Amino acid sequence: MGKASSAKKVARVARTSGGTGAGRERFRLGYGAGIALLIVVGVVLVLWSRAGRQVDSGPGADEQWTITWGAYVCDAFVPGVGGQAQVTPVDPENPENRSTLGTWAPSANLTISDASITLPDGTVLSSGQDCNGQPGELSVTSWAPGAAADRGLTQTFGFPGIQFGENGESFTFAVVPAGTTVPQPPATPEPAPSTSSTTAATDTTTDSSVPDTSSTTAAP
Repeated sequence: MGKASSAKKVARVARTSGGTGAGRERFRLGYGAGIALLIVVGVVLVLWSRAGRQVDSGPGADEQWTITWGAYVCDAFVPGVGGQAQVTPVDPENPENRSTLGTWAPSANLTISDASITLPDGTVLSSGQDCNGQPGELSVTSWAPGAAADRGLTQTFGFPGIQFGENGESFTFAVVPAGTTVPQPPATPEPAPSTSSTTAATDTTTDSSVPDTSSTTAAP
């Protein structure tokens, strides 16, 4: 009887241990699956949010937004460039025609790519330009209407795809050393330097070495 009782106890312990291990394994699998599901749901929500913003970004069919923009190189705004500009509506049904810096640029005589921004006067902004001995970095900083100067959002890539968020935004296209605070653009840019030509003065001095050809009357 003693041996039979001991055998039953050992079998009972074995069953209990095996059940506990299986339960723990099921818990680990369920926990991992739950985490994976949360990640998938989060990614889907982010993609859905971005897609909705892209379609609705920019002025509507009956709207026209006004923005302010300027170009800042090293430590000063480029004179004669920037100011206020209009953003016209686009077709929200066309995913390739959204209100972005890239779609707006031609109306302001700008050329915007991932690597450079060409201003109306032909000035090209790009990373690597020298700023008083330091390499400049190309960036676009935007401010919501009424935002403080230090509340701008700076992006250093994807310039053509930057979207307009609301009417009255400000944008500064800049080439500055990394870490430099970029200022907001003025509503009215500083005038460009005068390009009027200077008329050379005419030298009217008579050379004394040239003989006088005026007529003289011979004495009778």
